[in-house]
Amino acid sequence: GAPMMAIANGATATTFTFGRLYANAHDIDAGRFNALLRMGVSLAWMIGPALTFVLIAEIGFQKTYFLSAALGLVWLASWYFLVPGGFTAPPKTRKDEPAKRMDWALLLAALSCTMFALANVLFTTAAPLFFIKEAGLPGFTPGMALSIKCFVEILVIFAAVRLAERFGARQVLLVAALLGVFAFGLMAQVTTVVEAAAYAALEGLYYGLFAGIAITYVQSFIPEEPGKATAIYMNSLFLGGMIGGVSMGFIADVFNFQMVVYAAGGVGALAFVVLILTKRTGRRVS
Repeated sequence: GAPMMAIANGATATTFTFGRLYANAHDIDAGRFNALLRMGVSLAWMIGPALTFVLIAEIGFQKTYFLSAALGLVWLASWYFLVPGGFTAPPKTRKDEPAKRMDWALLLAALSCTMFALANVLFTTAAPLFFIKEAGLPGFTPGMALSIKCFVEILVIFAAVRLAERFGARQVLLVAALLGVFAFGLMAQVTTVVEAAAYAALEGLYYGLFAGIAITYVQSFIPEEPGKATAIYMNSLFLGGMIGGVSMGFIADVFNFQMVVYAAGGVGALAFVVLILTKRTGRRVS
């Protein structure tokens, strides 16, 4: 079943590509439309994990899995009735052109997204064990912190678009990276549930700024190829998640889960450096 789930997850990238193309075709602000789509994803993350554990405890894993499959059928029906059937991407005009050079600015932008995703996965995977085993907090703390983070993230995502319009997407991402370093540094020192809640809100602020504009930022490097840009963006997130999942175990085995949280902050600092390098390429983005 895992490969099928992985293939199905490709719908996310397709949805964001469709969103960009549809916005362009109907004179809709692409950044704000992307933000609305990303808010939907974050809302699902806020509700889904917490609800899943409740359902598993009440009705068991198998019934919960079948319920998830039923939601997939609801998604299929939504696609059939809501997505315009006649909508297609504009045709691409191919010309005899010399081979393109390596687009270092685009690659660095994607690498910064990988760093953000890596930091997020490092902390998310280590947080439950860190909170309970090392910080000595109650068992409900990880779920509470994740819900607070996602709630704040949803509120911030749309605001991030407004900030990017005024100050520029790169500047907002630089601030997000610094907030991530600050949030993880504080989280590594957490001692009470109240502190965990407050720091989770700060984490939601940093990740909401990133999630709200990152895909638009990457797409802006090649606005004429939104499908390619979205694929690069999604792959950068998957790469960060893969590295983070593996790295968390190694770091925790050698040191402890607190060190994983510190490592997440260090990766946030690397994201800041990569964004600075992107600026130094001199590439202007739309």
